[in-house]
Amino acid sequence: MKNQDDIVEKLRDFADSEDTTALKQFTRQYSPDVIAEFLDKIDDAKIVLQVLAVMNIEDAAETLMALYPELRIKLIKNLPTEQIAEYIRILPSDDAEDILDELEEDERVGEVLAMLPEDERLKLEELYAHPDESAGAIMAHEVEHLPGSYNVAQAIADLLRFGEDIEE
Repeated sequence: MKNQDDIVEKLRDFADSEDTTALKQFTRQYSPDVIAEFLDKIDDAKIVLQVLAVMNIEDAAETLMALYPELRIKLIKNLPTEQIAEYIRILPSDDAEDILDELEEDERVGEVLAMLPEDERLKLEELYAHPDESAGAIMAHEVEHLPGSYNVAQAIADLLRFGEDIEE
C-alpha cells in the first residue's frame, strides 16, 4: 500500500490537472474521514472545494465536518449560501449548528436559515440561541431510542445492527 504522502501527492496532481473523473474515482476509494485527513495535509481551500464538488452531497458534508476547524472556516466563507444550506440539511443538528457558528462573522446565518424547511430551521434556531459550548448548544436533536419492552439482549442486538447509522 502507498504511504499517505504519496496518496496526498496523487490527490494534489488530480486537482492541479482538474481531472474530475480521477478525483471522483479517488473519493470513492476512501471514507470521508480519510479524505479529510488527506485534505488537511494539502491545506489548500481551492483543492478542497474541487474535491467536495465531485463527491456526493452526503460524503462532502461529512468530509467538510471532519476537516480541521481553521480550514473548514476558510471553506465555509467561500462556499455559496445555497451549498451551505444543503450541507446543513444533511448534517446532524449539532454539526449544522457548528456551521452556523462559523458563519456568524460572515453574517449569512439568516440567509442560510431562510433556505431551510421550517421544521429544520426552528430546531437549528433553538440550538443556535444557546451560548457557545453550553449543553444546549452542543446537543443534537437526533436521538436514538429503543422500545421500553426490550430486554438487554434485544437492545444490544439492535444497537449492533443499526450502530453504524447512529452518529454517537
